[in-house]
Amino acid sequence: MITLKLGTQMELIILFLTVLTTVTNAEIIFVAKQGSSEDIMTINEAKTIRNISRHEARDLEGTLSIDGAIAFMSARSSSFDIFVSDRNGGNLQNLTRSSEYESSPLFSPDGKWITFRAQTDKGKEWKLKVMKRDGSGVRTLGVADDILDVSWSPDSKMVVYAAMKGTDSFLFIVDRETLTTREIVRASINSELHSEAFQKPISIRVQITACKWSPNAKWIAYVRHPEIGANQQLRIVDPKSKEDRLVVEQKYAPQDPVWSKDSKRILFASATVFNFVIDKMSGKQSFEGEVHIFISELSGKTRQITTGKGLHRRPVWSPNEHMIAFLYEDSLSSETSLRLMDMSGAVMKVLHENVFYRTPLQWVGE
Repeated sequence: MITLKLGTQMELIILFLTVLTTVTNAEIIFVAKQGSSEDIMTINEAKTIRNISRHEARDLEGTLSIDGAIAFMSARSSSFDIFVSDRNGGNLQNLTRSSEYESSPLFSPDGKWITFRAQTDKGKEWKLKVMKRDGSGVRTLGVADDILDVSWSPDSKMVVYAAMKGTDSFLFIVDRETLTTREIVRASINSELHSEAFQKPISIRVQITACKWSPNAKWIAYVRHPEIGANQQLRIVDPKSKEDRLVVEQKYAPQDPVWSKDSKRILFASATVFNFVIDKMSGKQSFEGEVHIFISELSGKTRQITTGKGLHRRPVWSPNEHMIAFLYEDSLSSETSLRLMDMSGAVMKVLHENVFYRTPLQWVGE
């Protein structure tokens, strides 16, 4: 083996190019802005783009099944419905055809089921529903004031979801077949939490804002998010015993947790600087800060990957976990781009500009 004496920067570039060759067949599914609407698209590391949905209506929140089908929400009818197509955009079907507002489709790991959220009237309660791949057999899994996140168990038999009911926030597990529901976490208003902003104990509403089931089914990662003052936490809970562990606690909100394949690490984003600034002339309030990507090991070590300014959000590992795709903005008011980086965070590549700022990201292929 020949070792070349190169500078650190050149070594990183060569390493990054080597890593890229290992995922040539992999693509990322995302939502791109197309004038006044949005389309579901895929892109690979060579920036080869395929428009999956190709429609003037708004197509959002694409999710991929194990066999390559894509489900998404679309405003092609009188309200948002759940549609499904093949990976090339063919065989398009409207699965719901309902007057309800339907969003957030998510395929089960075996590709046979799709969960989605439904709301009859704006401001009313949300329903978490499940249906078969062809749109039949629709059932309601849960009802809440708001449903903030959903995740399937690896065996496709159960669903965990984060929900708000009144002043309390919950993690519920529901059996897809029997509809049996178990509460595994409850976060209530806590008057004992100490707020740095007020320097005294105050009542703080706590939200559970994200949940992700680990690939080995032993843990569910979730984010515990006090609305003001107190530190925010990334935690894991055992779905059977309800054993609950702190992974990392930070002043500003951890978000978007993603498990590694071996269930030993969690990738997530978190703000590191967070300030609201008020313009003296206009009185308008704006955000100044930074959001960065971190990896936490369940053994206790946490490492920040990204550096510099800007907002680095919604990270997802490549299939071989050598790279990370993520969303990036210079500031809250700037355009969103889709970017790629190696695991050191030192070498980055812009894949696509004009990305919808709320798009989920998912890798396709190997």
